[in-house]
Amino acid sequence: MTLPIKIDIQIIDSAGRPNSIGNVLFGLKIFISDDSWHNYSVFKSNAAGHITLTRQDIIANTELKWEANVLSATPTKFELYVWEGQQADEIIKVTKHLLELYNNKAFLEQDLKKHGIAEDNIPKALEATSSKAIEDKIFYDFIKEAVNSTVNVTTARIEGVWSDGFQKSYQFIIE
Repeated sequence: MTLPIKIDIQIIDSAGRPNSIGNVLFGLKIFISDDSWHNYSVFKSNAAGHITLTRQDIIANTELKWEANVLSATPTKFELYVWEGQQADEIIKVTKHLLELYNNKAFLEQDLKKHGIAEDNIPKALEATSSKAIEDKIFYDFIKEAVNSTVNVTTARIEGVWSDGFQKSYQFIIE
């Protein structure tokens, strides 16, 4: 699999000038085959409308981290995309609701029992749930200010094939 050493993404306006829009959520698919791919967990633009991903970022934030021989000379199909506004709003809403449920111990115990967790294992399961709550809070804090539903996205996705490991630059027209 061929991965670039670095990917730079810049949001631009319709005239081609850098557009300083922060908190736009993006995604990345790295295809193994036409029907199978690795997802990069959500990433977002900074206040300058810019994103930099390194090869190591890509490996660490996908299932590639579990593969032994990640890098090879095989060309790799990819898709960079902007999350749709409704999709971004929905994941924010669902994650916020999930965080509220973490505060309801009675609900959590009932839910664990409903999913077949034995009474003796409930304390350990609640401890694991607390750890997951911390991860979900970090994720929520990362996405909660997304502006995807308030911007006009002209370039919604960029698809291509990486045939070498050189640095890549992409521009998305978003206003």
